[in-house]
Amino acid sequence: MRSLIGYSYSCLMAPIPEPLASEIRGYGLSIPDDRIYDDEDGELGREDEPHTTVKYGLHTTDPDEIREALKDQPPFKITLGATSVFYNDEYVVMKLNVHGGGIRDLNRFVCDNLEYTDKFRDYNPHCTIAYVKKDESDPYWFNEYWTDEFEGKTAEISELIFSVPSGKKYTIELTGSPVSSEEQTMKNAARQLLVVARAVLGEDQYKSLNDAVAVTSNPSYEKGNSGIWYMKKSFFRDGSMGVDWLIERDMLPNMRTIDDTHEHLGGIRERNLERVWRLMQGEAWSPRGEARSLITKKGLGHTSMSVGDVIQQGSKLFMVDRTGFRRID
Repeated sequence: MRSLIGYSYSCLMAPIPEPLASEIRGYGLSIPDDRIYDDEDGELGREDEPHTTVKYGLHTTDPDEIREALKDQPPFKITLGATSVFYNDEYVVMKLNVHGGGIRDLNRFVCDNLEYTDKFRDYNPHCTIAYVKKDESDPYWFNEYWTDEFEGKTAEISELIFSVPSGKKYTIELTGSPVSSEEQTMKNAARQLLVVARAVLGEDQYKSLNDAVAVTSNPSYEKGNSGIWYMKKSFFRDGSMGVDWLIERDMLPNMRTIDDTHEHLGGIRERNLERVWRLMQGEAWSPRGEARSLITKKGLGHTSMSVGDVIQQGSKLFMVDRTGFRRID
C-alpha cells in the first residue's frame, strides 16, 4: 500500500478481507519481477495490502472525527470485476474494477460530511494489483496477464483503514444498521405517493428542492451540503454575463453579499460541480414542470441552472461561468 508520508492529505480505504486479499496478492506475484515498476522509495511495485479507496484528499488527521462521522454507517458488500489498467506517465497500474452501491454511497456520504480536496471528477472504485513497467516495443504486453478469476467474487466490508500523512493508520469499524432493500423501496414509494397526492389535490408538487428525489427517483437530490443559489431577477442580466464581467464592475458576490443577489433554493447530496449543474437543468429535476410553483414562490425566473448561479460547498462559492466554474469566495 502506498505510503502517505510526504503527502498533504489523509485517505480512507476499504481493505479487502481474507482469503480474497491473499488471492489478489498471489495473482500479483504471477507477474515477473522484471515487469514490475519499483520507484526509488519502494512504495509502488506489487500491492501488498489489497484495498479499494473510499476517499483520498481528506483534510482531517483525527481518527475520532472519522469515527464520529461514520458511526451510523453499516457494513456493505463489494463485487470484484474484470482486470483493467490505467496509465501514468511513468508506469501502468493493473487493477480490478470494484462494483457495489454501498461503497459509492459511502463515498458520497464522506464527500458530503467531511472537508477534502480532490482533483478527480468521478469516483471509480478499484483494487490495485501492481504497478508495472511500460514497454514501447510491446505496449500491451500485460494482456497476457488478464484474468477473469476474480470477476463476480464478493466480499463484505465491515471495517475501514484511515491513513494520515505521518504514515499512521487507524481502524474504523462500520457498526451501523443496514437499510433493507424493502425499507428503501417503501421509502421511495412513500415519497412518490406524496408527490402524486399533491398533484391530485392540486397542491404544489415541490415543497422543496429535495422533492426531486421522488419525482426523478435519483438519490443525488437528497438533502446535502451542496447549496444551490439561483440569481434573483434583479441580478440576472448582469450575472449571466459571467465572472469577468462582474469583476470589472465590482459586482461579484461573496459570502457576505450573496443574499442580496441570489436566492437559496436548497441543498443536495451531489458534490461534483459538473454533475450538480446537470442535475439542476430543468429537464432533469423538473421534467414536467413540477418545480414551477417553487421557483415562483422563491421569486425566481429560471428553472435551469445558468451562468451566474452559484454552488456553495462549505465556505466556498463556485459560480457557473461562461465556461466551467469559477471560485468566487
